[in-house]
Amino acid sequence: MDIHIRRTRIITAALVFALAGAAQAAQMFTPPLQGAAGTALQCNILNASNRDRDLTIRFLDQDGNPTLPDFVVQNMPPGFVAGTAQGTVVGTRYCHFIVQGGKNEYRASGCIISGGKCISAVPAQ
Repeated sequence: MDIHIRRTRIITAALVFALAGAAQAAQMFTPPLQGAAGTALQCNILNASNRDRDLTIRFLDQDGNPTLPDFVVQNMPPGFVAGTAQGTVVGTRYCHFIVQGGKNEYRASGCIISGGKCISAVPAQ
């Protein structure tokens, strides 16, 4: 087989795999957080990549059911932090982040808020 044809096939295959991976969304979750009367759950995410990204933040209960409509951010610029909170969290909740690109391009966390302050924070993985 001609070396030029072989090289073209290898490059084409690499592009197909790269594009397929880029089109898929990655998911990140915080560990479960326990809320009580007077507390809220806050989910925050930083775009640590070098380009604009789309993402979705979900609040889930202990059974994995959404507790609020999705919070969608489009074209979030590099270095930007997005966050949203669910007030009056009683019971177990966690944050679910659906992100464009790889997980390593983000830093995300969940936090229980009481009295306007974060009293318990956990990283998303």
